[in-house]
Amino acid sequence: MIYKIMKWPEESVLLHKVSARVVFPDMAELITDLVLNMFKTMYDANGIGLSAIQVGVPLRVFVMDVYGKPWTFVNPSITCSGTKGLQNEGCLSVPGVVERVLRSPTVTVVAYDAAGNQFQKTFKDIEAQCIQHEFEHLDGTIIPDKLSDSARTKLAAEQRKAREQP
Repeated sequence: MIYKIMKWPEESVLLHKVSARVVFPDMAELITDLVLNMFKTMYDANGIGLSAIQVGVPLRVFVMDVYGKPWTFVNPSITCSGTKGLQNEGCLSVPGVVERVLRSPTVTVVAYDAAGNQFQKTFKDIEAQCIQHEFEHLDGTIIPDKLSDSARTKLAAEQRKAREQP
């Protein structure tokens, strides 16, 4: 199933919600189905990452596929390292927009996969950037939150206008 991806600013209340932790094994079947459909949705939208909150499910889950290696992150914690730099970044919830965002070049993640198995891995470059972006979604932070008030207001008007056009 392809989920509807929540769009900013129309669905900003949900996108700003802090996601709840997943409880294993109670939620195992739900997570398996959710992750499968999140990957389908992400690929359909030509994305490289997608958080559960973006499809209306406020759980601490995100998926990523940058180099043809799909990753699932459930209840992740991350540690960033290296000198932060500005990176161009887009978001499936704010289509057509690319902003410069400050990101660390390396992250170490401790998380669970969809089956509830814990893992730890260090990621670099675009994977690290994607992880930081999706992790922020879990805490209700999206790219427009990083803009000035005037830039955010202008962007909201542009997004609404773009969606009104046939």
